[in-house]
Amino acid sequence: MELENFKVEMVSEGVFLASWEAQGARFNVFIDAQGDLVNGTLYKNPSREIPEQGEGWFETRHLKALAKSNAGIVAEVKRRVADRNLITRATEEKRAADFARQREQDAAEEIHSRAAIDAASQALAQTGEPDDVAVSGFIRRNLAKLSRGGILAFARAFIAEFRSRLP
Repeated sequence: MELENFKVEMVSEGVFLASWEAQGARFNVFIDAQGDLVNGTLYKNPSREIPEQGEGWFETRHLKALAKSNAGIVAEVKRRVADRNLITRATEEKRAADFARQREQDAAEEIHSRAAIDAASQALAQTGEPDDVAVSGFIRRNLAKLSRGGILAFARAFIAEFRSRLP
């Protein structure tokens, strides 16, 4: 059986999904960090080109991966995973994607925090109290100088203080 579009992706820490297409169907198995089968099941699904409930469509089939008839497929999966270092690659790809996603979330939180501090600072200045006006001016002049970590820490403290003053 020719395994086309073979790939491995990390689904959780230490668990990977090896997937491929063959004979007009999609297949996958779960493997561990050593490339061994996790649950002994070979999953078979219809091609993505077949519409659900359309002609040729079928429910996921749960085949015994260790059955003699599937031994060649399992051996080929293990060989490809090992020869191509796919566990390491999948781990690195997942960690890089998680890191990029975290960076995006941090950047969004920073933007929102800066806006919240600016709005709270403006409201503080409107109290008319000399100390509040001075603090507001200081914050607005120095807000752009703060690092991402500084802005996030300051935002939490400043907004909590501002909220405690609300009636």
